[in-house]
Amino acid sequence: MNLEEFQHLARLFTVGSLENDELREFLTVRAFLGPRAERYLEDCRRLHEAIISELEPMPPSPTTREKVLRMSARDRQ
Repeated sequence: MNLEEFQHLARLFTVGSLENDELREFLTVRAFLGPRAERYLEDCRRLHEAIISELEPMPPSPTTREKVLRMSARDRQ
């Protein structure tokens, strides 16, 4: 895995989007890179947190709300 691939996977790792095989490979390279990898991951985390903090919650659309209510009613039966 080259540095560019590691950085791509680091961004996906930060948001919890790695598949099992990717995660194993990523963790191996992360351990190998040591502090350099941790610094990059910390940058990714800070960026992720900054983006999330800027998002404003939106109410679900009426369609989505109805789907969730129907699913919830089915689960209670």
